[in-house]
Amino acid sequence: ICLRRLSIRNRRIDMNEQGKSILELWKEVLKKALKDAKQGPDDREVKDYIFCTKENAKDWITGNSESPGSFIWVCDLLDLSPSAVRREIIGR
Repeated sequence: ICLRRLSIRNRRIDMNEQGKSILELWKEVLKKALKDAKQGPDDREVKDYIFCTKENAKDWITGNSESPGSFIWVCDLLDLSPSAVRREIIGR
């Protein structure tokens, strides 16, 4: 069986079920950050995520880090342009 692979800055993720789950997880992380950057977390979420604020989300989105878990890394993983996503969300 030949597995499709997704290349992420010289790393590869097998596109089997586990690989797809990893992509889905990071997609949800990005969606949550984008929602928080626009609206801020709702009251229910604030109880669960003490440090999750509108400003924290914007800081993450505007950061320049390329380390695993950073905004740029997540965009690369999901084959998205970080600058295009930033423009759409916060106009940068």
